[in-house]
Amino acid sequence: MSNDKKYAVIVDPLSAGKEYIKALLIKGIFPILVFSLEAKESVFYGSFQNENHILIEADCVDKIILEIKSYVAQNKIIFCVPGTETGVFLADQISNHFSLPCNKISLSTERRNKYRMQECLKSAKIKSISHVRINSVDELIFHDFTYPVIVKPAMSAGSDGVTFCETKEQLQKVAQKLFHKRNQLGGINTELVVQEYLCGTEYVVDFVSHNGKHHLVAMWKYKKIENEKSRFIYDSLTLVTQTDINFDKLVQYTEECLDALGIVHGPSHNEIMLVEGSPVLIESGARPHGGKSQTLMSHCFGYNQISVWISLILNESISLSYQYLNYAALAFLISDKEGIFKHFGCQKEIEKLSSYIDFFPFIKENDMLECTKDLLNIPGIVLFAHKKKENVESDLIQLRILEKLDVFYNAFYKNLMVSGA
Repeated sequence: MSNDKKYAVIVDPLSAGKEYIKALLIKGIFPILVFSLEAKESVFYGSFQNENHILIEADCVDKIILEIKSYVAQNKIIFCVPGTETGVFLADQISNHFSLPCNKISLSTERRNKYRMQECLKSAKIKSISHVRINSVDELIFHDFTYPVIVKPAMSAGSDGVTFCETKEQLQKVAQKLFHKRNQLGGINTELVVQEYLCGTEYVVDFVSHNGKHHLVAMWKYKKIENEKSRFIYDSLTLVTQTDINFDKLVQYTEECLDALGIVHGPSHNEIMLVEGSPVLIESGARPHGGKSQTLMSHCFGYNQISVWISLILNESISLSYQYLNYAALAFLISDKEGIFKHFGCQKEIEKLSSYIDFFPFIKENDMLECTKDLLNIPGIVLFAHKKKENVESDLIQLRILEKLDVFYNAFYKNLMVSGA
């Protein structure tokens, strides 16, 4: 064992969690990468590539802790955090064992289970969603729902399995489809949550907490569209500025939710619906905002959730004044076509847009191009950032104009669909 090295444990370094690795190495801190059994079954695990870092994959917590101890003494570990949603339980257990900065261990389940999460808010007298938990399709007969409703797996994340149901028959059919199915995070759906349908504007509030103090890093607003195929088509995610009339109430409400859920250390990703002027939590993740959002934050502020967390844990001086350097947006590509994908035909035109930052395709040659219905089958994302808000807004419009061209998704099309966008 080395006497001078410092280490940090990252549980499930997938999605944004991968960015911990580079950020730690820059600070001279060595990452120990741990994978939960759930993450190894997730759709994201196949993209992970280890580059000679300490990697631990064991089938129980005790073995993982023993392996960590075989590499490094306890007092050399400065923190343990989840890289993505699947790592929340295990990161709590490891942190608790090593007496590291840790979210309240008694509320660990409330930070993952969507039913327990809302129950926790209700107990704290914080505005929450009206909901019911069901453990089998047969239980539906005992409930008289007011339609429409939303049904979703209790232990998944994002839009995975989230379904809008207008009738009892539709709810029963969807429930039969979701129960006992392996979700995108790798778990089996043994419990569903049926919630009231909320109509409003969805926000994302990204915090970093340290010693119980919550630091706002970024706030975003979702734009969504609907068509005959889906009510959950994401169009864009744009930065919310302090001039937004709802800014302060969203910050205050989110902090109340974090306190109720026992989130006192590390990044959190909070999805809030503003309904008739009142915020209500859709769900909270005790981990960083996923995808390429950390990159977008860096373009906005010069820092992101991961860099802020590391600076706080190292007691480095950092200014979090929410004075953005660039306005920014993330555009979700929306395909209204189906076919065998060949390549993107307008990439050069996208790159010429004044606020263009980067383009991340999620589909490759000979993959099946599908009509976009939710976050799980988007063809890609495009990042925009510019000092002038109007440049970003104009470029978002130009991207959609390009996307309407047949050559944008260069494919052997099976058919054409009306997007409704």
